[in-house]
Amino acid sequence: MNLKNFNNIYKEINKLSLFIKNKIKKISNKNKNYYYSKKSDMSDALLFNLLKTQNNSTQSSISTFLSINNKKKITRQGIVKRANNISVNILNELYNDLINKFNYNTNNNLIYNIIDGTTINIYNNNHTYKTINLLGILSNNINSNIYKNDLINSSEISLFYHYINNNYFDKNNLFILDRLYFSNKLVNTFYEKNIKFLCRIKSNSHLLNKFNQKYNIDNKITELSYDEMINDNKIKVIIFKTKNDFIYLTTNLLDDKYDIEFYKETYKKRWLIEINFKILKANTNLNNIKTKKEEKINIELKSINITSFLYNYILKLLNMIKIKIKIKK
Repeated sequence: MNLKNFNNIYKEINKLSLFIKNKIKKISNKNKNYYYSKKSDMSDALLFNLLKTQNNSTQSSISTFLSINNKKKITRQGIVKRANNISVNILNELYNDLINKFNYNTNNNLIYNIIDGTTINIYNNNHTYKTINLLGILSNNINSNIYKNDLINSSEISLFYHYINNNYFDKNNLFILDRLYFSNKLVNTFYEKNIKFLCRIKSNSHLLNKFNQKYNIDNKITELSYDEMINDNKIKVIIFKTKNDFIYLTTNLLDDKYDIEFYKETYKKRWLIEINFKILKANTNLNNIKTKKEEKINIELKSINITSFLYNYILKLLNMIKIKIKIKK
């Protein structure tokens, strides 16, 4: 990497750092628990929570590290006490502002939201764990959001509709979904909210019954698409053949400028969230959260979201520099 490319990355990371620093000051001024402190501030507490997301980290090791490296010589107990004052609302405010500021869109005005579910183990008691469901959302390869419903241990589908119904999405959002999510309810919901979806469907789906009566899907067919109606809502069905099987997709993204190749390449992005889950479970404590308290669980999940965003953002900066270098060559 040459000096110019290094400087470009440095400038962008510096913008990110200054933004977080200024944001922490603003949040601190609104939270009296941090306003009066001379030895530590919210940045110490925030860093504690972010470091605590690392796999195999312990409260003792992190507080010791921060105490040794803190010029103000705050004690380990002091750092832990300050960190306990960090609430989900504080982390959520920082996370949302980071997303709004730095989660830029580069995909022809479409914001890709890749959806999938996962399960994790939560420490219960008597050295046992309970399993809960989470929904993962990866937006434009940067915003990694681990989502849960505090009210009940919802199923994956229930979590999905809870997420869709409790958040705002503009018409530029495109949700990429696996076969589990497709239903008439999905089509109706996305039309009601005026947002787009691209979803795989099962080979025995009722959507294909009419088609099968007209056509015979055999080895001669490589790809095709046709329009269908569900409760007066128009959708497109895309069929294409891979080496070993047929893939069936459906979407309400009906613009003529999108051809079959676009749908194929876009759906391939769904694999990115599987990779994201593997990275999170391998490098964070996502699958080993040792607390029974709902508030603590939410704090750890939100801290993981922030850590993941920062990682993905810096990684994307590096990839953009690589692309520029290739173009110049």
